[in-house]
Amino acid sequence: LSFYIPSVGGFAISTLERAGINLKISKEYMEFLLYGNPLNKRYNFSKTYLNSVWYREYSISYGKQIPKFAFMESISAGIAIKLIHGFGVVHTSHNNSFFETDGNGNLTLNIDYKIKTSGIELFNSDTVKVNYSPFTRPCGSGFGFDLGLCGFIDDKFAVGLSLLDIGSVRWKHNTKELGITSLTFIDDPFVGDQLDSLEVQFKP
Repeated sequence: LSFYIPSVGGFAISTLERAGINLKISKEYMEFLLYGNPLNKRYNFSKTYLNSVWYREYSISYGKQIPKFAFMESISAGIAIKLIHGFGVVHTSHNNSFFETDGNGNLTLNIDYKIKTSGIELFNSDTVKVNYSPFTRPCGSGFGFDLGLCGFIDDKFAVGLSLLDIGSVRWKHNTKELGITSLTFIDDPFVGDQLDSLEVQFKP
């Protein structure tokens, strides 16, 4: 929704839904599958992470054009103030996991990661029904703003400057922190106790 008043400028009200996933898998996983675990080799998995977010922006924008500004034919300036509602986030806050084989064939497995989450309950586990509605209660909220300038030197050249998505969201509801911190050393893979300790690390 937008409208323009010649003597004042342009105004707009908008809603924008945003969601994204950023997943990075360390190349060491593929190297381990291809080459196994040679002696004196450490596979560092710390660069593996998963980050995702889902939020909605409610924004009010204002813009105005000023003719004959300095050496420019005209300049346009705009600002948008945004209320942000967050519905889901996954953030890998820490990962220092690795797998190492020393010169004697001993194995060291270090699992050390933390993942922080917050999100609405999309499904009701009792009734197996979807809980989502367009105006469901968010799990986080915050504010943000955008700024933009564009100057027209002539009909062919223009310069611009913008600051976008400045702000933050505070996640307050249904927050969780998941993680494992464990160091396992195996010098004889056929010893039952050592196999049992390794199996425990991979249990949910």
